[in-house]
Amino acid sequence: MRVAFLGTGGSGAPPGRAENCLLVEAGDARLLLDAGPGCAQRLQEVGYRACDIDYVYLTHTHIDHWSGLFDVAVYAAADRCRPPRLAAASPVAGEVLGAVVPRLPGEYRRQEAPVVAVEPGAGWSPGAQLRLEPVEGVHAVTSYGVLVYWEGEPVLYYSGDTAATGTVRGVVGRVRLAAVEATLPSGLDDVASETGHHTVEQVLSYRGVMREGSLLVPVHLTRESLGELLGRLRSGTVPRGVVVPVDGLWLSL
Repeated sequence: MRVAFLGTGGSGAPPGRAENCLLVEAGDARLLLDAGPGCAQRLQEVGYRACDIDYVYLTHTHIDHWSGLFDVAVYAAADRCRPPRLAAASPVAGEVLGAVVPRLPGEYRRQEAPVVAVEPGAGWSPGAQLRLEPVEGVHAVTSYGVLVYWEGEPVLYYSGDTAATGTVRGVVGRVRLAAVEATLPSGLDDVASETGHHTVEQVLSYRGVMREGSLLVPVHLTRESLGELLGRLRSGTVPRGVVVPVDGLWLSL
């Protein structure tokens, strides 16, 4: 299983970064986790076409997590294939159907069942040996990250947007790779709680509960949070096992 970080920025991303998009390649399955602005272009840069993607799992309905679907649909049409199907946790699926799908190109609207609803606790398999399990977050709107199982093992956690919670802390301790949003610089814990986000320090604290050899990758980066992370890299204060990503980074699991 491999993961490509196609968009590592959040809303108002640092220059040169696309927003909120991971590619998961597992066996014959290819899926995107969120599809923010620039996602489709990054997908082509790593050698994939929209036609190669089976599903896009959307964590929530904020536009920086799905507006890249416009270009995905255009590229799919140019290559004469249907765009990838959408999936979301069942509490989010209705919002995607009502608020996102009507704004997308007709290729999405004409699908008989445009959104696969994934039940939290039950999970769903988009491909052999691959299973997705939604993980509830705390955000300004209903938001569910995702725990990805490969060959029965929890391998990847992608948080989407969420405040720091005990649920997140428990999940990151189970996986080999945790991609957790780090929107705010450290010291703004109250703002993070109010808006449903993490600070850099909150994200880095997860290294204390993660397994030896696992990796923690901060995503949803802003100019402020990226600046702090780069400063910590220069000063040698980033914990071992933390990767500050660039768009196009591949990690094998």
